[in-house]
Amino acid sequence: MVTDATLLLTNRISATGIDPLRAKEYWAVVNATDVNELPGLPTSEICDRLEDAELGERVARLLDTGTALALALEELETKGIVAVPYGDDRYPERLRENLGDSAPPLIYAAGPLEWLDVALLGVVGSRNVDEEGAVVARSVAEVAQRISAGIVSGGARGVDLMSMDAAYELGIPSVGVTAEGIERAGRRRELRAAVADSRLLLLSPFAPGAGFSVGNAMGRNKLIYAMAVNTLVVASDAESGGTWAGATEVLRRNFGSVSVWTGVGAGDGNQLLIDRGGKAVNDLATWEPQLEESSSVSPDPKSEAEQLGLDL
Repeated sequence: MVTDATLLLTNRISATGIDPLRAKEYWAVVNATDVNELPGLPTSEICDRLEDAELGERVARLLDTGTALALALEELETKGIVAVPYGDDRYPERLRENLGDSAPPLIYAAGPLEWLDVALLGVVGSRNVDEEGAVVARSVAEVAQRISAGIVSGGARGVDLMSMDAAYELGIPSVGVTAEGIERAGRRRELRAAVADSRLLLLSPFAPGAGFSVGNAMGRNKLIYAMAVNTLVVASDAESGGTWAGATEVLRRNFGSVSVWTGVGAGDGNQLLIDRGGKAVNDLATWEPQLEESSSVSPDPKSEAEQLGLDL
């Protein structure tokens, strides 16, 4: 039987008839009390601690679903998928530090879990990048190798897969954050083979069977920036597309460090991102992103409607 409170409160993998807590609700509980003390408490005490009777009753009901969740987790583990809740030693602290109460309480992972704790350079950009931009995307892995880091990207066609493939070839950690559930993403042959060979760590904050959506893609971008010590935008359209939306949100809300390519292969929107605060990079051979660089300034408080994705 599962007793981990975070797993129980955010359970989206077994049918319980109870709505799991969204990220905003989960962090409200964490901010009110120690969630690990809640299992076994009477409903009345949980309600008192949370000072919210409706939420307290829902929390109490969710905490009583451990048997069904245990069976669902065992089935996932037979597929090589592990649930990593907040509070687990393997949970990436940068997510909480950089995203605050927008951080996912739970992530699903498949592949070398030890890579959750390595320094990573993020790489983002267009799916339809030109050949010059493709060279840049692949070359970021060489920068990562030089500074003893890995690569984190989104696993999509174009810049994402190019940078991840280059990381595979160099033998450095490669982390892919998917815009769909990890079980769905694992059906893609190129990702499944890399995970099976321990060349890729695949991550997702979404339910394992969740499909792709634009909102999920925006949430996925948020995690890439939050996990990376620095993220390079290789090519962005001007004022449109997912790369633009993700980079401008990070620059506006300050939950990641954004560098922007300015050499051959840059997109129409790259200079505009620099105008908004991105750091220009025009030579990867001399680019030295600092591993100790932290973007853990408290994110600007925004209404839920202003945040892209991750309304889990």
